[in-house]
Amino acid sequence: MKANEFSNDDISIFEIYNFFARQTRTIIITFLLVLAIGLGYTASRPTLYKSTSTVTTGNSLSLYSDTLTPLERPEEIVYKYSRTATITPIKNTNIVEVSSVTEDPKQSIENINLTVKKITESQKTIYQTQEQNFVKYVELLRISDAANTRILDILQTASKSSNTYSSEILTEELPYSGKFKINLVLVSLSAVFVAFFTGAVKELFRRVRESKY
Repeated sequence: MKANEFSNDDISIFEIYNFFARQTRTIIITFLLVLAIGLGYTASRPTLYKSTSTVTTGNSLSLYSDTLTPLERPEEIVYKYSRTATITPIKNTNIVEVSSVTEDPKQSIENINLTVKKITESQKTIYQTQEQNFVKYVELLRISDAANTRILDILQTASKSSNTYSSEILTEELPYSGKFKINLVLVSLSAVFVAFFTGAVKELFRRVRESKY
């Protein structure tokens, strides 16, 4: 029993050795060919430019709660302003990252400026609407002068916390579309797979031809 197992192992090892002995040339040529094509494609990828800025969103005006809530939820910001740039909320903050990747650095910066402007103007409009409603509500209450002074202080404080502002725009160059390392790994793995697959197919055809004779 053991003798048969050793014999089968020897045969398997011998067949593997013969496979490589016969198909080494095919495997190497195929590998180099696929690798060259893949590297050529990777090298032909255009240089991209990524511009990034962070936007700190303002807080809503509230008379009944001490908890600060953003004028717009991160999900709303992503949904409303992602047409010209990519928006990524930073977890547990009222900050979102605005980024744009294009082949033209000027266009990338312009996309950021346009998106930041839309966010800022929208937040300003939302706060102004809240402030107007708040003032109307206070006027209806007909409160005392002391309370009115207190409310004005609240408005002043809220106005500061409602400000939406952005950081400086930073632009970085991304050679080969910024994916050289990833493409290199994928190309190498693909070249190995295609090379061995080609060698195996060629070996299969060789055996088929031999079995006919």
